[in-house]
Order: sequence, then C-alpha cells, then structure tokens
Amino acid sequence: MLPDEDAFAFLDHWDELIDRMVSPDDGRGATATVQVVPLRNKLRHGVDLLWGEAFRHIYQCPECGRLHVDSLDGKRGYSFMPEDEDTPKNLLHSATPSE
Repeated sequence: MLPDEDAFAFLDHWDELIDRMVSPDDGRGATATVQVVPLRNKLRHGVDLLWGEAFRHIYQCPECGRLHVDSLDGKRGYSFMPEDEDTPKNLLHSATPSE
C-alpha cells in the first residue's frame, strides 16, 4: 500500500533517482546529453507503466472506516467494513508527517 498522500513524492524520488543514475553531466557535454536523454525518457516511461500496472487504488472512508478497493482491471470497486468498531479510520494515511 502506498498512501495517496505519498504517491507524488514517491514518483518525484523516482525521477531524482533516474536523474542521478543517468546524468548527462559526465564531461562529454552535448554528446552525452543527446545519448542520455532518450534513455532517461525510456526509464521514466517504464516506471509510469509499472506504476499503472502494479498499483490499485484503495481508499478508506474517514467516517465509517470502510475500505474501498479497485478490482484488478480497475473497472469495479469493492468495499469492506471493519470487523471492530474501534478500527482506526486513518489506516491509509501517510506515515510521513505533513509539513
């Protein structure tokens, strides 16, 4: 599970990682940039595809605690009620404190 509050930060970190791994600044100047930019774009596109295939949406109602989960094909949603009344209604919140 990845809280939606963290999703964009996660993708930003991916971009930073790709930039560090595939940097045109290796002393070859413009020649390196021409060769590296397509590779960087392919990596980013690959991550986007994996993101779309690997993750499903899951939401939790902050009032009743019900979980809503998308089907594997993303065309249908399923809902699940907590068994206990004292189940936290913030199970999907970010573990990282908001600023």
